[in-house]
Order: sequence, then C-alpha cells, then structure tokens
Amino acid sequence: MSIFKDDLLDGKVALVTGGGSGIGEGIAKALAAHGARIALCGRTLEKLERVAKDITDTTTGSPDETLPIACDVRQPDQVQAVMAAVKERFGRLDI
Repeated sequence: MSIFKDDLLDGKVALVTGGGSGIGEGIAKALAAHGARIALCGRTLEKLERVAKDITDTTTGSPDETLPIACDVRQPDQVQAVMAAVKERFGRLDI
C-alpha cells in the first residue's frame, strides 16, 4: 500500500543501480508499482533478471518494461554502455 497514486510515474523511465537485491530491489519494485519503466543494473545479471521477472509478473505483465543490464559502476565504459542501452530501449531516462 502506498500514499501515492498508482500511475504517478506512468511514462517515466528509472535506472536503479544495485537493483538485484536489498534496497535497490525494493526501490525498483516501488517505482515500477507506480508505473515507471525500470532499467536495473548491478554486477550479477542473474539477480537482475530475477528482479525484472518479479516486476513483470507483479506490475506490468510486459518484459519490455524492464531492462536488466550487468554493470560495474566503477567502470566508466560499462556505465556508458548502460546509458546507451537505456536510450535504445526506452528513448529517455528520467529518474
């Protein structure tokens, strides 16, 4: 349950680093629950894919609304690759 409207973030795109577990996972799921499309990045693709599937199963029903990408944010070239993938999939980044 949330005090915010369910569609508060409709049309927005959010990138969550560390989205494969813990606080990052919770943030990603909360943003998705309010309508945001989610790009998840972290070091372990399997964890990210699990969270993306959870989001798809519980909110959107469409795997096109999530994008799991393995990335070590300490590596600038990997961060640039994430940004390019987000732009290619969603056309924008808002959050």
